[in-house]
Amino acid sequence: RLVREYSAPRKYARRRRQLRSAPRLFGSHAQVKLALARSMSARDVLAAQQCKTFFVKAAQKLFKQVDVLVTPATAREAVAVEEAETMDLVLTEEYMRFMQLGNFLGTPGVSFPVGTTAAGLPIAMTLTGRWWEEHLLLRLAAAAEDARGPPPKPAR
Repeated sequence: RLVREYSAPRKYARRRRQLRSAPRLFGSHAQVKLALARSMSARDVLAAQQCKTFFVKAAQKLFKQVDVLVTPATAREAVAVEEAETMDLVLTEEYMRFMQLGNFLGTPGVSFPVGTTAAGLPIAMTLTGRWWEEHLLLRLAAAAEDARGPPPKPAR
């Protein structure tokens, strides 16, 4: 949790006045994250920075052995738009799970469609690569899309 919320205190500092004067402008997800940021001390932020340093070094070591990491784009199937409007923090976490590493480390990533569910909703993969090697990710994603062929028409 500490590592994932590393940037929360800075986000809170930028939005503090607005959050106090007009909380209705922030969705419930943002209000929860900003409340968490208020609870973090300078010691917490320092610990998170130390964790980030550790994970950057681990990722640098990993990327000496592999060119890219391949993961599902999300940890669960897509939902219909109507259902997505009522998502809670647990669902949000499931949709964002595989993006957090790249967001935290600042590594490039690209998601691309690979198919559909039985209900016709999209399924996607994510490629995460070395810093400054977006070109490789884009070439691989384009090759995967070309190999798959045109996507099916969305279900109506």
